[in-house]
Amino acid sequence: MREADTVEETPPATGAENRVPTLLVVEDDQAMQQMCIQLFERRGYRAEGVSAARDALARLGNTSLPVIDMVLSDVRLGRDRSENGIELLRELKNLRPDLPVLLMTGYATVSDAVEAMKLGAADYVTKPFERAELINKVEAQLKVRQLESEVKILREALDERHPIKGLVGGSAPMRGVFDRIEAAGRSMATVLITGESGTGKELVARAIHMKSARRDKPFIPVNCAALPENLIESELFGHEPGAFTGATREGLGLFRAAHTGTIFLDEVVDMPKDVQAKLLRVLQDHRVRPVGSTKETPVDVRVIAATNWNVEKARQDGVLRDDLFFRLSVIRVEIPALRDRLDDLPLLVHHFLVKHGKPERRMRGVDPAALRLMLAYPWPGNVRELESVIESAYALGNHEQLMASDLPPHVANYRPGAPAPVAAATTTPDAPIVSQAPVAAAVAPATRPGVLSLNEMEKEALIRALQIAHGNKSKAAQLLGVSRKRLYRMLYDYGLGGSDTGNETES
Repeated sequence: MREADTVEETPPATGAENRVPTLLVVEDDQAMQQMCIQLFERRGYRAEGVSAARDALARLGNTSLPVIDMVLSDVRLGRDRSENGIELLRELKNLRPDLPVLLMTGYATVSDAVEAMKLGAADYVTKPFERAELINKVEAQLKVRQLESEVKILREALDERHPIKGLVGGSAPMRGVFDRIEAAGRSMATVLITGESGTGKELVARAIHMKSARRDKPFIPVNCAALPENLIESELFGHEPGAFTGATREGLGLFRAAHTGTIFLDEVVDMPKDVQAKLLRVLQDHRVRPVGSTKETPVDVRVIAATNWNVEKARQDGVLRDDLFFRLSVIRVEIPALRDRLDDLPLLVHHFLVKHGKPERRMRGVDPAALRLMLAYPWPGNVRELESVIESAYALGNHEQLMASDLPPHVANYRPGAPAPVAAATTTPDAPIVSQAPVAAAVAPATRPGVLSLNEMEKEALIRALQIAHGNKSKAAQLLGVSRKRLYRMLYDYGLGGSDTGNETES
C-alpha cells in the first residue's frame, strides 16, 4: 500500500439493519493486515484480521460475534497451497453465496484474480494499490449489499401485505389452496394443479411463481390443447433450420425461453403420448433436444402443469402416462369448484360489480332474489362463468341493483334438481378467484326485505374477516385484499372503531 495516499475520513453507509458493517481481512503479512484494519477503522467500519483461510472460515462460523459483511483476502496465504485465497473463495461461496469477497493480489498473480472473478469474487486489487482505490471498491460492494438487503426487506414486506396477488379468500376450501400455494412457493418441485375449467388454474400457477425465488424470472404459460399436434414438440423444445417444411431458421422453443424461470403447461393431459414421453425425459435430465438436432441443451426451468381432467381416470384410460403423472404431481393443488365454496359467491359478485362498474353508472347492490338464484345455480363454468354473467348484467341491465331479470335465462330459470346446465360459452380469460370471508347474512338474504347493498355486503365481510383473524387487523386486511389504510377507513366509516389513517401509504 502506498503511504503517500491520503483519504478523506467519512462515516460508512450503514445497511438496512442500521448497523456498522464488519470487514474481515485475511492476510498473512501482519504489517499489511494491520494497515488495512486501521484504514477501514478510521473510516468508521468494524474490521478484524486473520492470517489463514481456516481461521477465516472459523470466524464466519462463529455466530456469537458480529456478522461479517465483506471479506478482503490475499490470493497467496503462506506457502501452503491449500491456504490460498482461491480455495478460500470457494469455501466462502459455499457457506455464504451472498458474501462479497475482494481479493488482493500481486502483479504476477493477476491471472489468478481473473479466475477468481469467474468463481464469484466481487472484485480484486493489485498490490501495491492506492488506498483510495481499495476504499472505493470496498464501499461500492457494501453499497450493493445494502441495496440488495433493502430490496429483500421491501419484498418480504410486500409479500406480507399481499400474500397472493389476485387471490383473496376466507372460505375453508380456499384457505387450503392458499396453504398449498405457500408451500409450493418455498419449493422448486414440480406442481400439478387440478380443477374444473374456469376455476383459475393459471392464476394459482402465477401465484406459486410469484411466491418462489424465481419471481423475477420469466413465467411462460402454454396451452397444450391449443398447440397443433404436429408442431407441439417444436413449440416446446425448439427446432433446427430445415428440421421440417417451413423451418427456415432456428426455433428457440418455450422451454429455453423460460430458462431460469417457470413454464406453465396448461391442459397437460391433452399432450400427445409421444410428447409426454419427451417431456418426462426433460423433467428427469433437465435438457431439451430441439427437433432435427442431435445435441441436447441444458435448461433450468421449474414446471407447473394443470388439467381439468379427472387425472385418475385419465391414467386408467391410458391418456396420461403414469410415470409423467408421478413426476408432475410432486406437489398437488386441487382448486374447488365454485359450487363447493358458495360462501364466497356473494363477495365474488361484489367484486365483479365493482370491477365492471362504470363511473357514469354503477349497480349499487344486489336484489336478494337475484342472489338466491345465483346461489342455487351450480356454476359449471365456475368463476369465469360468474364474471361473464355479471358483465352481461351490466351491459344489458338498466337497474340500480342487479335484479333477477338481469340474469341470463339459464341462470334465472334453473331449478335445483334439474340436470346441470352446460357452461355458457365465453372467451373471457380466467377470472381472479376473489373469495372473501364467508358472509352468512349475505348468503341467506331471504329473511331480509328490500335490497342488499354493496355497503352492507362490505360491512358483513369486514366483520367476518376480523372474526377469522381474531382481531388482527393486518390479517383481516389480507383476507379482504385491501391495504391497512383502507381497512382502518372501513372501520371508521362503519362505526367499528379505527380512524382515517391519512398518513399511511395506500396500496
